[in-house]
Amino acid sequence: GYDQKVFELSKEDEEMLTEGRRWTGVYQSLSECGAGCCCFSGNQTSISLSESVKGGALRATLSVSGPVIGGSPGACKSLQRMNIRNFVFGKDGDWNVAEKVYCQGSCQTLRAVKRRDEEGRVEVGISNVEHQQCGEQKFRCNGGECLTQ
Repeated sequence: GYDQKVFELSKEDEEMLTEGRRWTGVYQSLSECGAGCCCFSGNQTSISLSESVKGGALRATLSVSGPVIGGSPGACKSLQRMNIRNFVFGKDGDWNVAEKVYCQGSCQTLRAVKRRDEEGRVEVGISNVEHQQCGEQKFRCNGGECLTQ
């Protein structure tokens, strides 16, 4: 018969999932979109947690998705929405930083940083490490797990 192993979470795995959920929710964009940039816009940007088991180890990553706006014509090509998967968080024990590296010819790093505003609300800033001209796009948590933190 088919032997399905039950995957048991370690303490580290549980911590990773708990910390990942602290990011999740619906966010509102607080930033203008610069010329030549393609930005998440409006109040329906969502950050979600994806879990998978690879080679007996739990992998949890964050995805950012939502409607986009171009800071200048053609900046988003013809995209109406973006879904950027596989942000890796918790590297070096820092649960408030998530990075997505993608390489086409040269590599680029999208870096998301979770912090709190003066009123204690969760904000996330996303920037492109190699291409700083678009600056940091800021988002404030509007609903979901990130509100309860």
